[in-house]
Amino acid sequence: MASLGDLIPIGDGTIDVAIDHDAGRGTPYFTHLDESPDSPGSDHVLNDQSETDGNYFISFTAMPSDFGTMLDTLDIRHSVDAIDDGSSNDALDVYAAIVASDESTLWSDEVIICDELDSVKATSTDGWTLNGTGLAADKAAWDAAFIRLRWDYQKVAAGDDVQGRIYAVRLINGTYNIVAAGQPTQIRTQGVPTGSGSRTRIGGFN
Repeated sequence: MASLGDLIPIGDGTIDVAIDHDAGRGTPYFTHLDESPDSPGSDHVLNDQSETDGNYFISFTAMPSDFGTMLDTLDIRHSVDAIDDGSSNDALDVYAAIVASDESTLWSDEVIICDELDSVKATSTDGWTLNGTGLAADKAAWDAAFIRLRWDYQKVAAGDDVQGRIYAVRLINGTYNIVAAGQPTQIRTQGVPTGSGSRTRIGGFN
């Protein structure tokens, strides 16, 4: 097996109408998320004030040329915060997952990376468990896969304009099986960043 380096945002998939970035709605969006989560700037992606759900799909760095299949762990490191109008009735959860190129087939469970209580900008790491489809996918399939960010807005009464802001995301701590023509599988390591802090994994393969 071998260790992956950082996988960073490199392109946009589908962007729902409820999702904006700090400069409006002009593409590209991914450039507002591709800084290091450990030293992010002010650029960010967020839900608008329509108090509705929304998805944003992000493509990421291609897998190495000797990539065979992914092993069962992959983490997402992120920098986030949330703002609201002060009424404190509405709830908001921002979920992250890995999905196939069709933008619907889940390859992992979902983890919450931001909610309405995240009033202070902070960086942390969450771990995914990959399902059988993700574990069986080859290089071509992984090169076409996406990170899905899903804003789940729970409006109460008149609504409070809660917004979840995502400043940076990247995939870390991945490992994979090597495929090298005419050579046996070997073990190789690269420097892989580690992070502290995590949230509880929730949800399933839905």
